[in-house]
Amino acid sequence: MWLKGFLRRVRGLWRSETIHREITDELQFHMDMRVEENIRRGMSPDEARRDAERSFGNLTRIKEHGYDVRGGRWLKTVWQDLRYGARSLVKNPLFTLIAVLTLALGIGANTAIFSIVNAVLLRPLPYREPEKLMTIWTTRRQQGQGQFRTSLPNFKDWREQSRVFEGMAAYGINLYNLTGGGEPEQIRGAQVSEDFFNVMGVQAALGRTFTPEDNSGNFVVLSDAFWRRRFNSDPGVIGKTLTLNGTNFTIVGVMSARFDFPGQEVVMWVTLSQATSGAPNYANLRTNHSFCVVARLKDGVTSKQAQTEMDVIASRLQQQYPETNANLGVSVIPLYEQVVGNVRLAMLVLLGAVAIVLLISCANVANLLLARAVSREREFAIRAALGAGRWRLIRQLLTESLLLALLGGAGGVLLAVWGISSLNRLDPGDVPRFDQVSVDGVVLGFTLAVTVLSGIIFGIAPALSAKANLSVALKDSGKGAIGTRRGQRLRSVLVVSEIALALILLVSAGLMIRSFLRLLAVDPGFNPHNLLTMQIILPPSKYADSQRIANVYREIFERLALQPGVEAVGAGTGLPPVFNQLRSSFTVEGYQSSSSSERYQMIANILSINPEYFKTLGIPLIAGRAFSDQDNERAPRVAVISQRMVKRYFPDRQAIGSRLSFGGAANPQRCMVVGVVSDVKYSGGLSSAEEDAIYLPYSQAPTKGMYLMIRAGADPLSLVASARSVVRSVDADVPIANIKIMDEVIDSSVARPRLIVALLGLFGAIALTLAVIGIYGVISYAVAQCAQEIGIRMALGARPSDVLRMMVGRGARLALAGVAIGVIGSFAATRALGDLLFGVGPTDPLTFGGVATLLTGVAILASYIPARRALKVDPVTALK
Repeated sequence: MWLKGFLRRVRGLWRSETIHREITDELQFHMDMRVEENIRRGMSPDEARRDAERSFGNLTRIKEHGYDVRGGRWLKTVWQDLRYGARSLVKNPLFTLIAVLTLALGIGANTAIFSIVNAVLLRPLPYREPEKLMTIWTTRRQQGQGQFRTSLPNFKDWREQSRVFEGMAAYGINLYNLTGGGEPEQIRGAQVSEDFFNVMGVQAALGRTFTPEDNSGNFVVLSDAFWRRRFNSDPGVIGKTLTLNGTNFTIVGVMSARFDFPGQEVVMWVTLSQATSGAPNYANLRTNHSFCVVARLKDGVTSKQAQTEMDVIASRLQQQYPETNANLGVSVIPLYEQVVGNVRLAMLVLLGAVAIVLLISCANVANLLLARAVSREREFAIRAALGAGRWRLIRQLLTESLLLALLGGAGGVLLAVWGISSLNRLDPGDVPRFDQVSVDGVVLGFTLAVTVLSGIIFGIAPALSAKANLSVALKDSGKGAIGTRRGQRLRSVLVVSEIALALILLVSAGLMIRSFLRLLAVDPGFNPHNLLTMQIILPPSKYADSQRIANVYREIFERLALQPGVEAVGAGTGLPPVFNQLRSSFTVEGYQSSSSSERYQMIANILSINPEYFKTLGIPLIAGRAFSDQDNERAPRVAVISQRMVKRYFPDRQAIGSRLSFGGAANPQRCMVVGVVSDVKYSGGLSSAEEDAIYLPYSQAPTKGMYLMIRAGADPLSLVASARSVVRSVDADVPIANIKIMDEVIDSSVARPRLIVALLGLFGAIALTLAVIGIYGVISYAVAQCAQEIGIRMALGARPSDVLRMMVGRGARLALAGVAIGVIGSFAATRALGDLLFGVGPTDPLTFGGVATLLTGVAILASYIPARRALKVDPVTALK
């Protein structure tokens, strides 16, 4: 048996040696013929030899980097495959550059968006066992109004009666005037219960957090950023005092840089003693829903179990306090959902968009590789003849594809770093944890995986198509398998896929753009141009008397109105279109609600304003009168209501002169309607629906915090210095903060949809460009391959227009096929955009039709340009 096997191996070696010698002789003959032909054409001997080697392949190099012909075994390692692939790419710098740039666009976009998704959605919250943290909200059971804050008395009842939570803490956001030690400053802080930090599962980086004993005093914990800015990272800050709203607070700790709950704008945490002390004590009213609640589940308890228990407690409180807790329910939501829930859809849409861009990039590079493979058919044939198996050729081509992908991945990382830095300079709106976006180890691992997968995706089709026939490849006019009709079909399928994917992305971008334009066209109910806004809070320790509050504001208004360039000065507790300080239930005298659910829906924005408010903001007065200086604390209580309230509650009677009350049974406030103004958007931004609004004179409803609105004749920012000077002249301890022009406020309210529109528009433009390049390449290749056919047609009498129509028609058929598939895919894909759209449906026919027409026209134009080259084909030359 061993002798038989030995003889078989000897016979195989002899046969392979014989085949090798015959192939080598045949190739050498054809190479010599090509050299002689080149010399006859005028080339030098060296140039002729180099041209022949490029045509038939360098036999010595192929043998060195191919196989042992005598055994058919692999002689080289992956490292040698990489070296050969690198040399092959270096020989074709233009092809390599185009492919690498195409891949860099796709991989770079994916890397940049995944870095955002990773920071916003995937990275765990920086707390101990964050999956156990829950937020607890008050809801209205019959109204479906959503969640809102709770009162301190309700929170205390929740904490005492619940058994599923390890701990429960309350917190509320407040503004403080920081005085002493320099320029007065307005900062944002959180009033928290004593177990707040224990519930969150965090410790102080310096000093300590609060203890139960601290709740009876004035203590403060600083954020890392505020500690570094205000105290220059002084480790001896513990025990020092801060003067906040005229009261001294003792610093007991500094938190780590990672902790910024409940938001980046919060720079310190104080005890609840300030909220629950003083007179009148509104914080302890059950009608004052001003506090948020966070809780930590016990081991083994699920959020559903917690929700069940809290429903029981809410029902118990309804029975115990029917006047304040009627119709109030409780909602338990994981903290993670609360933080990222409202941005998850937008992030996933962007991630899907960049995935489409990457697929189009891969299809484009696959087309480039297919076209390049045609010119390498002689190389494949020679390598196969010298003993290379099919898998060996596939492995080599996949190695080259992976090299291209790695180069594109490296370029993509550079593009992603640049793109992230550019995004950070934009205003992302209220996207949580956006400041933590970076290219870290997780993002690089994702990029590497995407790079390798992309190399396999765009390299597998050309590799599997790499079949070679030596007898055909050695003929000048021969075409291998890749240049045949089957290869053309594969290239056409790739282009159709590109167009379909591009249409899906362009339709999505078109819907978002139309939605954004509709949003910008919304009338906010006032004139935002040339309007300067700022915020003032009077320190409670100095301004406890309501009369003194009204007097100091009146003095500020009067002095500001005398400044050069000031046309009007308004003030109010609300800053449209994004913020309103107070909402309250109300009743209308003489109006009977049709149901109990409607009664609970009677909630309005309550705003305390000065007489010039409507004039300053340009809010039209529809009926009655506006406020005047005579509407002071000694005059009868009056109010101005919005037009929406008139339509709902005064459909067949006069609103002027009617009476309404608000504030609940515990603190009722009654007033007479003296005027009606148009509707204004006060919360939720431009996309929010109009809400009822009740305006009160600030003299009759004084408040320590007010927004100033200054109407300027020219540039409103030029009035900042004079406004600071006026406020400082009235009270040097009162800072002004949040200085913005109203146009910036409106821009900030649409920051998130603007970011999504910008990114989707950019990705759509990239997809369109790549699809156009793809169809251009297919038609260009078809023109080159059909040169002989075109020459024959023209020789037989075909007109140039016939040839042009034939080539453009080929491109048009590909475009229409891609558009048809893309329209079907878009109907399914755009359903996910429903919650992100405003004023536009996910199947908007105008967007679908416009994008389909645009893409078809651009594709036909891309086919027309290379098709014109077909008219220049010389029939005589083509027939030779």
